[in-house]
Amino acid sequence: MRCPPLPVKPEKHWAPVSETSALKAAGAAGLVLGLLGLDVIGIAAAAGLVAFFVGAVCLHLRTRVLHNIAFPGTYLALAVASLTLAAVN
Repeated sequence: MRCPPLPVKPEKHWAPVSETSALKAAGAAGLVLGLLGLDVIGIAAAAGLVAFFVGAVCLHLRTRVLHNIAFPGTYLALAVASLTLAAVN
């Protein structure tokens, strides 16, 4: 899988922090709702988090920021595990 090209040369902090924080919070809230019995919302939240962290890993690889790639990689693994567990149950 190839990461899409960046539209412009990235600056130090070019990713919108408030929007990405809102997406992660919405994913976490969806996972909690999935634990409370709303299975469809939990699966959708887990799939959204997997897509989010695949994008984060792609962004780290594309911009060659490899010194802290373990963080989005670990979160991606946790999101994949939660999606797998949600889909099995």
